[in-house]
Amino acid sequence: ILLCYGESVVLNPGGNPNYHYSWSSSGAPLSDPEAVSPEVSPEETTIYTVEITAPGPDTCVATREVLVHVPPPIGLQTFPDVVTCDSVLTLTAQTVEFTTVFWFENGQPILPPSDQITVEVSGENEYMLNAVDVYGCVEADTFTVAGGPVDVEVSPAAIEACTGEPIQLQATNLDPNDQLSYFWEVVGSGSLSANDIPNPVFTGSQPGTQLVVGTFTSQYNCSAQDTVQITLVSGNAQLAFTYEILCDGLSVQFINQSVNVDSFFWDFGVPGTDTDTSTLENPVFTFPDLGTYNVTLSIPYAVSCGFPVSIPVDITDPILQADFSYDYASCAEDSIAISFTNETVSTLTGQTIDSLQWSFSNGQTSTEANPVIWAYPGDSPLIAVLEVFTSGGCTDDAADTLLLNFTEVFLPDTVVLCFGDTTQLNPGANPDYEYLWTPATGLDDPTSGSPLAFPTETTTYTLHVTNNQGADTCQLEQTVTVFVPEDIQLDILPGDSLITCGPPVLLEAQVNVDVDYQWTNGGGVIIGSDSGITVLPDSIDTYILQVSDQYNCTDTAQTVVTNGTIDVQTDGELFVCPTDSILLSILNLDSFDSLSVVWTAGPGGTILSDSTALEIWVSTSAGTVSFSYVLQNQFDCEETGEVLVHTSDFAAAVQDTVEACAGVPVELNPNGNPAYDYLWIPGTGLDDSTSYNPTAILYEDQLYTVIISNDDGFTFCSDTQQVYVHIYPLIELEAYAEPDTILCDTDTAMLFATTSVPVDLIWYEGSIGGPIVGTGSPVTVVPEGTLTYYVIATDSFACMDTAEVTLYHYPLQVSLAPEYNFCDYDDFRVQVINGDPDQELTYLWSPDSVLLPPLDSSAVYVDANGDVQLSVLVTNQYGCDTTLYTQVHFINVGLGLFAEADPDTILLGSGETSQLTTVDLPGYQYAWMPPSTLSDPTIYNPVASPEETTTYTVSVVEPIAGCTAEAEVTVYVITPECAEPVIFVPSAFTPNGDGHNDVLYVYGNDQSDLFFDEFYFVIYDRWGQKLFETTDPKQGWDGTYKSRELPPDVYGFYLKVKCYNQQTFTKKGNVSLLR
Repeated sequence: ILLCYGESVVLNPGGNPNYHYSWSSSGAPLSDPEAVSPEVSPEETTIYTVEITAPGPDTCVATREVLVHVPPPIGLQTFPDVVTCDSVLTLTAQTVEFTTVFWFENGQPILPPSDQITVEVSGENEYMLNAVDVYGCVEADTFTVAGGPVDVEVSPAAIEACTGEPIQLQATNLDPNDQLSYFWEVVGSGSLSANDIPNPVFTGSQPGTQLVVGTFTSQYNCSAQDTVQITLVSGNAQLAFTYEILCDGLSVQFINQSVNVDSFFWDFGVPGTDTDTSTLENPVFTFPDLGTYNVTLSIPYAVSCGFPVSIPVDITDPILQADFSYDYASCAEDSIAISFTNETVSTLTGQTIDSLQWSFSNGQTSTEANPVIWAYPGDSPLIAVLEVFTSGGCTDDAADTLLLNFTEVFLPDTVVLCFGDTTQLNPGANPDYEYLWTPATGLDDPTSGSPLAFPTETTTYTLHVTNNQGADTCQLEQTVTVFVPEDIQLDILPGDSLITCGPPVLLEAQVNVDVDYQWTNGGGVIIGSDSGITVLPDSIDTYILQVSDQYNCTDTAQTVVTNGTIDVQTDGELFVCPTDSILLSILNLDSFDSLSVVWTAGPGGTILSDSTALEIWVSTSAGTVSFSYVLQNQFDCEETGEVLVHTSDFAAAVQDTVEACAGVPVELNPNGNPAYDYLWIPGTGLDDSTSYNPTAILYEDQLYTVIISNDDGFTFCSDTQQVYVHIYPLIELEAYAEPDTILCDTDTAMLFATTSVPVDLIWYEGSIGGPIVGTGSPVTVVPEGTLTYYVIATDSFACMDTAEVTLYHYPLQVSLAPEYNFCDYDDFRVQVINGDPDQELTYLWSPDSVLLPPLDSSAVYVDANGDVQLSVLVTNQYGCDTTLYTQVHFINVGLGLFAEADPDTILLGSGETSQLTTVDLPGYQYAWMPPSTLSDPTIYNPVASPEETTTYTVSVVEPIAGCTAEAEVTVYVITPECAEPVIFVPSAFTPNGDGHNDVLYVYGNDQSDLFFDEFYFVIYDRWGQKLFETTDPKQGWDGTYKSRELPPDVYGFYLKVKCYNQQTFTKKGNVSLLR
C-alpha cells in the first residue's frame, strides 16, 4: 500500500468479524492490535503482520504481511501572510523532496508549474500552492499577499499667485485597490481649508515661497509623499527706483525703492539684445555707449498684483585728469631732496577733490598737496604716483619715473705723499661732471677730474663739482690735504763690498730718521729686521737693506760680500774589491774658486797619474792605504786632508762544463765556497738557484750564468762566470695499450712502448720489480679488474726512463624484461637488473614525458595513458655503456565501462522487466550482484525482474592482466495508487502556441502505457456537446473542435481509467481554456 506521509489507511477493509486478528508491526505499535480492520498512520515504510485465526471444529491459522510504503515527507516550507509596499514580490517554494509545484492566484492556476513565481502586488490576493512528489503525494499551503505602492497624482506641482487668493489642491488615487487616508501640512506660512481630504484649498497672506506637503497612506500602511510649491506676491506690491551714474560714465548703480516686493526683474533697455536684464535687488549695469536708455523694473511672476515702472537714463562723458611736476630742492653726495607740485585738472560737475594720495617706489607716502621727499642711492629709478579722490567717489591717478644721478667724488680727507712721489687725486672721476681744483700748485691739470699731484710740501686742495646728469642739476664742494713727510738718507757700513776667508762679517745701517729695517739677500730672502746683521755667504752674495718710516716712505742701500773659504768634497774613505786601478777625486763645490792641489801616497799605495790634478788613478795592495792632499784658491785660502782606501781579499771560481743524463740529478759546483752568495741564472731545472752547489735535473743542454758575491761588513764584492751542462739525448719513453685502456667487450690487450733513442725494454706487472710480463714492444696481457703495468727503458749511456699503463676490465652485466602489462590503477614500476653489484652504474630513462622523476635510478614509475616503448642508457664508472628496451602495455578496464537499465523504473506486479546492459568485449568475464532476480548474472546483458528497488553492480575482468572494474545501476520498483494526485487533470491550459501548456493531458505515472490498462477521456462544452474524445493516454486536447480554435471558456470533462492493478478511477470536472 502506498500511503502519503501524515495520512492514514484502513488495513484489511471488509475483514471478517468472525475471525480473530492479531496485528504487529516493524515500526510503531498499533493502537488496537486485535481489530479486524485497524486504521494506521505510519510515518515511515512499515511491514504489518497479522495472524488470522478462524475458529471452528478445526481451527485454521494463517499469517499475512502488508507493506505500507510511506515516502518521506515533502517538507514544504509554509508561507506567512505577506504585507509589502513593493510593486512586485517573488515567491519561492522550498521542499525537502523533489516535487512539481502548482500555483493558484485567487483560485485561478498560474502556469506553467514552477518552484518560483513573481507576482504584482496591488490590494489583497490569496495564493495557494500544491507540491506533488513522484508518488503523487501532496503538501499544500494557502496565504495572502497584500499591499503594493501608493500611486497618487498631485496637482498643481507649482503655482504663483497674489496673497489672499484661494488655491485649489487635488490628490488623485490611481490605484482602485487602495483606500487612502490624506494628511496635508504647510511648511512656511498659510492655511488649508482641511488637511485630511483629497482636495483642500490653500490661502496665504505672507509673500514668498511656501510649501504644502501631502502624505497619502493606504489601508496596508504603505505611504507616498508629494510637495506643491506656492509662490505668493504681496497684493500691495509697489515698484519704484532711482539711480546714480558711476565715475566711468557708462556704469550705473540702480537703487531699488519698491515696497512689499522681494523678487525683481530689470530690463535696461539696450536695443538689439535680450541679455540686458537682471534679477538682483540693486544691480549695477554698464551701458555699451553714450545715449538715453528706458529702464523698466517689474515682478518676475504672472500675477495680477504689482505694476511695472520705467525711467529714462541719460549717459554722458565726465572728465577727471590727475597730473604733477617736480624739481630738485637740494643735492648731496648721498641724497637729493625733490619737491613735487600737484597739477590735477577736474571738470566733474558738482564734485570736488576730497583728497590726494602720493606714493613713491622707495616706500615714502604723503597726503600733502605739494610734498618734498628725500631720495638716496638705490632709489633710482624713483616711481612717483598721485591718486586723486572726488566727493562723488571718482578717482584718477598719474605716475612718472625719475632717473636719479647721485654725484660721486672719490676724495679722502688726507693723502700721504712721500717726498719726490706723485699721486692721483679723485681716481675714477666721472667724465660727465665739471671739475675745478684750487690751488693749482703741484697739479698737472686743475680742471681734470683726476689730476696728478706732486707737491714738495704739505698742501690742502678744494674741489668744485657740477653734475648736469639726471632729473635736475646738482653742485657740491670737497677738500683733501696732501701731507709730505721729511726725506730719508741711508748708508751701509763698512762699505759697498768686502772679502772674508771664513769669519762672519757685521753689516750696519746709517740713517737720519726713525725707520723700520728689512735685510734681504740676493735671492730675495728676508734675513733680518735690525739695524745691523752678521753674514757669511757660501761664495759671493749681495745684501740689500730697505727702510720705511711711519708714513711708509722708503729708501734702499746694498753691499756685496765675498766668502773665500775653500769648499770641496772628497772620497774620504773607500772600501774596494781587488782591482788594477782606483780613481780618487776632489770635487770643487764653489764654482767661483780656482783651485791648485798636491797629492802624496802612503805605504802600500802608488799614484799612477798626475799628482797635481784634482782626479788621480792609484793602485793598492790588500789592506788600508792613505793618500794625502794640499789645496789653495785665488784668494790665498788653503785646506789639507786625506783619502783612505781599504782593499778586500775576495776570490771566486767554478767548473766550466758538466755532463748528465736527461732527468737525472747532477751537482754543478761541488768546490764552491759556502760563505759566498750565489745566484744561478736561469733557475731552470735547479733545486736551489741561490745554492753554492745546486743540483740540476735537465732534459736538454743548458748554459748557466752564476753571480758570486760576498759582503765582509765593509766591502761588497761580486763576480760573474758561466757553467755549461751537456745532457745526453732524451729517451722519451711512452707506453700505451690497444685496443683501449678500458676493456668493455674483450679480455686481452697489447702493451706498446716508443722511445726517441735505442733502448732495452722490460715490462712489470703491478709494480716496478714485480713479475716480469715481457721485454721489447709489444707484449700481450690478460688483465682482471683494474691492473697497472710498468716499463723500464735503458740507453747506451746507462740513462733510464719509466712509464706505466693502467687497464680496466669491467664488462656490463645488466638486463631488462622485453615486455610489461599492467592495470591503469596500479603503481607500475620498471626495473633494470644489475648482474655485477660491484659496478657503479648510472641510468638515463626515456621518454621523460611518460615517466615520473627521478629518471636516473635503476627503476622508474610509468605514468601513461596507453602503450609506450621505454629505453634506458646504462653506463658504469669506467665508461662502458649499453641501451636496453622494453614495451609497456596499459590496460584500462574502467575506460568506457557502464551499466544501464531500460527501463529504470517498473511497476510492481505488472510483469514488467528491465534489460541490464554493460560493455560486450571478447574474453571478458562478468559478475552481476545481486544475482537472484537476474536471468543470468554471468553475461553482459541479463534481464532483471526485481520486486523491490534494487541496485545492481557488475564486475568485469579482462583476460590479459586480470584487471578489473565495476559499474552499477538502480532499477526502481513502484506501486503508484490509482487515484489523485497520481492521476491529475489540470484546471486550465493555454493553447496559444508558446510551447507551454498548449495541450490538455491527463497526467499519471510516466509509464502511462503500462499504468493504464483502460483509458477514456472526453470533453464537453457548457451545452453538453462532445468536443473531444480519446482512449489513448498519450493523446491530449489542443482546444479545437473540427480544426477550429475554440474561444476562452470553462469546459467540462469526464475521465474513467482502469490501472495496472485493476483499480478504477472516475472523475468529472471543469477546465478553463485561456488564450
